[in-house]
Amino acid sequence: MAGFKRVPLRGSDELFRPTGDPSTTPDIVDTPEVQVETSQPGLVMVELSPGEIQTLVEALQVSRYPDRARPRPTMPAFERLGALQDKLRAHLPEE
Repeated sequence: MAGFKRVPLRGSDELFRPTGDPSTTPDIVDTPEVQVETSQPGLVMVELSPGEIQTLVEALQVSRYPDRARPRPTMPAFERLGALQDKLRAHLPEE
């Protein structure tokens, strides 16, 4: 565009200036701690890593839609499923 002239915006530096003194504003926002009630009968607390949660989510997806054709899991994925199954089974009450 031959006739286009860029015009600087006046006052734009005022729009983007800091609103407060950075030394007085807190960097960390206080968040309430989550209290988990484990004394209820029938509830069990199990600590899972992010990888274990991902494996569990994928397994639930497969179980929700069993009619879809899927390849067999790889050997490492199969072993992760077995380890997660053993970990969860250890928390089941004995019959």
